[in-house]
Amino acid sequence: MEKTMERGQKASKSLFEKIYPWGYTPYRLQWFDYVLAFLVFLVAFVGYIKTLTPSIGAGDSGELTTTLYNMGASHAPGYPLYGILGKLFTYLAFGDIGYRVNIYTATTAAGAVLFLFLTLVKLLGLNRSVPISSKKPQALLSVHIPALAASLAFAFASDHWQQAVGGEVYSLNVFLVSMMIFVMVWWYEELLDNRNREEIDFAYRKSLLLAYVMGLSLTDHQLPLWYIVAFFLVMFPLTFFALFANKVEDTKHVKMSSTFSIWWLVLLAPFVSLVVMQISGRLGLAFLLFGALAAYSFFGILLSHLKKEYAEAFQNRLPYVLTMAVLAVISVAIFLVKAYLARLIYPQDVGLILFSIFLVPAYLLGYTIVVKLMGLKGNWVDRVMEIMGFGSLLFIFAMTIYLYMMVRAKALADLPDPKPLSWGDTRSLEVLFNQMLRKQYGGRAASGGINYFWGQLAWVGKFLVNQFGLVNVLIGVAGFLFMLLREKIWATYLLWAMTLLTVSLIKFVNPEVDAWTQSFQVVMHIQNFWVYAIFIGFGYQALLDLFSGQWKRSMAMEEKN
Repeated sequence: MEKTMERGQKASKSLFEKIYPWGYTPYRLQWFDYVLAFLVFLVAFVGYIKTLTPSIGAGDSGELTTTLYNMGASHAPGYPLYGILGKLFTYLAFGDIGYRVNIYTATTAAGAVLFLFLTLVKLLGLNRSVPISSKKPQALLSVHIPALAASLAFAFASDHWQQAVGGEVYSLNVFLVSMMIFVMVWWYEELLDNRNREEIDFAYRKSLLLAYVMGLSLTDHQLPLWYIVAFFLVMFPLTFFALFANKVEDTKHVKMSSTFSIWWLVLLAPFVSLVVMQISGRLGLAFLLFGALAAYSFFGILLSHLKKEYAEAFQNRLPYVLTMAVLAVISVAIFLVKAYLARLIYPQDVGLILFSIFLVPAYLLGYTIVVKLMGLKGNWVDRVMEIMGFGSLLFIFAMTIYLYMMVRAKALADLPDPKPLSWGDTRSLEVLFNQMLRKQYGGRAASGGINYFWGQLAWVGKFLVNQFGLVNVLIGVAGFLFMLLREKIWATYLLWAMTLLTVSLIKFVNPEVDAWTQSFQVVMHIQNFWVYAIFIGFGYQALLDLFSGQWKRSMAMEEKN
């Protein structure tokens, strides 16, 4: 009997250790972390100010500055958040309007560096945190040196620096992405840190904050969309697997551990899709879908092995969960057909589009209200659906910033000519949706999106080398492999996020492989450069561990466990 219990305990431990071989102790930010983050921000900001464009620059700077100052709408998708925040900087007491807007850009670019540092400290500091109770909190060389080096490498990466010194939207975009991923790390840590509780809280407040920040990230540019899609394709099911890993029946842990090989299907799907896409774009996307299904099947297997109290809670709510899934498929299908993939959105389609947007949130909100009014005994599924309901409403609420363009278009409509610039005349919802979804650009590339595939992939690699140098890019490759050992879920998610963005730009834009096209397409990849800086940080940490002996100590600890 004792041997059976010992075997069950060992298997129970090994299941979570498949994800975290050295355990899971999140890094707690301390006062000096915020001081260092501010110093990193300051170094980047001063560097940008010293090289700031003195007034309006080339490209879209003139248009963006003009519409921002006049509170109009720029070219699609309109960049409403960029205009609202930027207007505040026009009230500075020095420089012309163009210079003030450039200061705004520099501020957001430096803010992205600040969040990169904090995110790196959190991820690199796993199992290395100095106890808060310690009388002398101290910086850790294996955490803070890699975080500082990688943050500054990104701060002065060529294209991020270039965008930071002129009136453009991409610095705000990467700032919003950096804030979203930092909040995601914060959310993830709270979930896993409380995994041993019988009654799971599901990081209620941080979940709602994350939903809002996700919506907010799309109010400057649509590029963060693919990071959000990657979150729901792989991060969400894998996080729940980690959360419930220690809530499985002891006798079934061994069987569960053997299914862990499915993880490699999830991890390899982005690589395979990139190779297959040279033959068929649809087949490449199918491999990505297969990887996402593998991630959800991975969690599905776990659900079938949960302890009785958790399994029964899910089984009792299964019809309602399946109903939500069906409604989600319907709403996505309607939105894709009537909005995203349509050449233009017409007035008669607006009702269907609004229906598709609010269908799932309305169902989840109604479900939560009924559960509370009927006084049903709540369970963890009810909690998740409540969070998803309120979270989806907060996501939509953040997106309502786009209504700013409708309000301003109506305010400017009656002014005498020449009117202040307001692109698109977004006085009606169908025009607003057309503006938001960039219909002026004609949808997907007419050539099919894979004509120059290998050249475009090589192009992306060249972008990375131009930003960080060949040595740092190689360190980043090693860092990704090291991250797989220490943070499998995060490494998998970030790989998926980068791949989806890259594939979307190749498939829908299909840029030609020439110097002129490269010069204005590279900015689309800056948020991927931000992510690659995380891999570089892990590469630096691996080198420090190797030379300090930390690697050997970690291996010895794993063998001992």
